[in-house]
Amino acid sequence: MAEGISLEQKANFVKVLRREPVDSAYSLAGSNHIGLLTSLPPTTMDCSGIELATTTTGYARFNISDAAAPTFWSTPQNRISYNLQTILFGPAITSWQKVVGVALFGDNTATTALAGGHLNAGITAPENYYLKFAPGQLKIEVTADWKFKSEELAVKQIRALLHNETFSLPNNQVWIGLGTKAPNQSGDIGELTETTAPGYERIPYVCDDTTWTDPAATGSVSNTQEMEFADATENWAAIRSFGIFVNSNDPASDPVPWYHGTLNSEAIVRKFDNIIIPANSLEVSE
Repeated sequence: MAEGISLEQKANFVKVLRREPVDSAYSLAGSNHIGLLTSLPPTTMDCSGIELATTTTGYARFNISDAAAPTFWSTPQNRISYNLQTILFGPAITSWQKVVGVALFGDNTATTALAGGHLNAGITAPENYYLKFAPGQLKIEVTADWKFKSEELAVKQIRALLHNETFSLPNNQVWIGLGTKAPNQSGDIGELTETTAPGYERIPYVCDDTTWTDPAATGSVSNTQEMEFADATENWAAIRSFGIFVNSNDPASDPVPWYHGTLNSEAIVRKFDNIIIPANSLEVSE
């Protein structure tokens, strides 16, 4: 599951670029509850779907306390975390509708889920039946396109959602880099080098709540300041992508950007030209 996350959770994740700590789902919402869905979420921002009725059915959400969270889910690998303990619903007082999805709620009465997704096959619970997910049966996966974020960042987000952990930007700034190809699954953007782009180097961009827009309304942030690269001393290779690096200006020590993407159109830089990314033109979203 986790094909979609709520607008609130999207905003929580991207605010890291404003140098604001990313809250755990537990500190954001108080606790986590797993719910059963009889229809799938209509959009990725409204990930609640239609939940199984509680009246006269015997159904109730399954609670995971903040103390239990670190050992309830497996350590994320390849952007996936599994339940390490049994998840049990029921018994059904009356037969339940077919369950086709699950959702993660912030509390027992929340109507909008933090994350949600589908089951591989629908399941039902006849009268007096318990619906059970054995350890390893429920998979929570970051399914957003790998072209937009690194493995490192995806794992941090899973741990914030499931493991009651927070994370922050490592420095008070990021470094913006330019690449020659669309990012691959490992996050390689084919970054420009002094050989392919004489005069090129990553540029620093200070991060705070004035240099990136507020994500509360849209779940995304945009730069509020221009980003200007140095003049080319010779013609550069064609530019097709960008990366936001969080650890260093040095490609050797920090080769994989946290966020990356392709440009709307290829950029050509000739000798003595330079690249300027205008304010509000670089958008980062989940």
